[in-house]
Amino acid sequence: MRVRWLHTLIPVGIGAAIGLATSAGIWIDVSEPLLSVVAIVSAAVLVRLARAAPFTAVEVLEAAEARKIFIAVKRSVRSQGWLLLACFIASLCLVFIRQINDSFSSEALKDFLPLTEHFDYLAFLIPFVLVFVLMRTFAVVLGDIQIADLQADILLKKRNSIHVWNQAPIRLFPGFFP
Repeated sequence: MRVRWLHTLIPVGIGAAIGLATSAGIWIDVSEPLLSVVAIVSAAVLVRLARAAPFTAVEVLEAAEARKIFIAVKRSVRSQGWLLLACFIASLCLVFIRQINDSFSSEALKDFLPLTEHFDYLAFLIPFVLVFVLMRTFAVVLGDIQIADLQADILLKKRNSIHVWNQAPIRLFPGFFP
């Protein structure tokens, strides 16, 4: 699954705004609780990855229905992979936050990075990875909602009661998340 540009641009924008407004000291102080949050999200993703395909009796599905379900499941698993990668990067940033801060504070890097006197790169990096994790978490949840919608449509169709539920599924953020 490709990562959509808005899933990257929103964390960059939020990270840049926070990088201008805060300092690295704030993020160093809260790094341990944030690491716990990222670890919980990572554990939830690993548990979620262990779940099998949502239908066990595939023989009752038509080919087109099975294709839709398994495309959605594959998309969800790829989305979970991106989330797990984002959690790993966020964990590394939080574990090595002091070393990263020292690197950003070094004179050699100050000559390389522009705007170091006005912009705190660590105060950008930490919110960026955390907001990226949050965006990917929403993508996983909404992907699961899509799978549940497909399951409901197929099951209701099989029961010949589709006329009762002929409404379009609820989309919280249409076109933004899969």
